[in-house]
Amino acid sequence: MAAKPVNRAVANELWVQLCTATSTCWLPVLTDSMMPLLQPGDQVQVSKIVAEEVRFGDIVVFRRGDELIVHRVLKKWHTANGVHFSEKGDAGYAYGLISAGNVVGRVIRVKKGTKTLDLNSLPSRMASLIVSTWLCLTAACVSHLKSSESRTITRVGKVLYRAAHITSRFLVIVCFVVWYLAGLLTRGKSVPKRPKSL
Repeated sequence: MAAKPVNRAVANELWVQLCTATSTCWLPVLTDSMMPLLQPGDQVQVSKIVAEEVRFGDIVVFRRGDELIVHRVLKKWHTANGVHFSEKGDAGYAYGLISAGNVVGRVIRVKKGTKTLDLNSLPSRMASLIVSTWLCLTAACVSHLKSSESRTITRVGKVLYRAAHITSRFLVIVCFVVWYLAGLLTRGKSVPKRPKSL
C-alpha cells in the first residue's frame, strides 16, 4: 500500500508547535538559499527566542505563509506595529521583511553529517558579524549600481554582483577553515557498540 504524501503546511505547523513546547528542536535544511553555510541535507537546531533577543547576523527560522524559512537577520527596527526584521539568504541579494510574530526561533547549532557547529561560540559569532556586514555592504552597493540608468554603471553592477557573490562564498569557506582549526566544528557523539552476546 502506497504511503500518502505529507502535507507540508501541516508538517510545518506541527514542527512549530513541537519547537514551542520543547524550547529547542532540530529542523532539516531543504533549500540552498543559505549556501555554502547551510546545504540541503544539513540539520539546524532551533531555540525558541523572543524578538528582543534577535541580534544582527543571527540565523532565524520564520514562517512565510505555509513555509518555514531559514535566513539571516540583517536589520531590526521598532515600529508602532511592533518589531520588524530585514532578512536574506546568504546565497542571494534579495531582502525580505518579517514581523516578530513570524519568527519561530534562532539557529544555535548546525549538524553536517557527523560534525556539529556551535553558532553561539565567540568565534562563530564574530564570523557571523563579518559575513553579515559584508552582505549588507555588497547588497547595498550592487542595488545602487543596478538601479542606475547608465548602461555602463549597470554593467559594472552586474560584474560587482558576481564578484561579491564569489567573495561571500569564499568568506564562509574561510570561516569553516577557522572553525575547524579551532576545534569548534566537533564530531558528534558516537553510538556505543552493543556488547557481543556470550
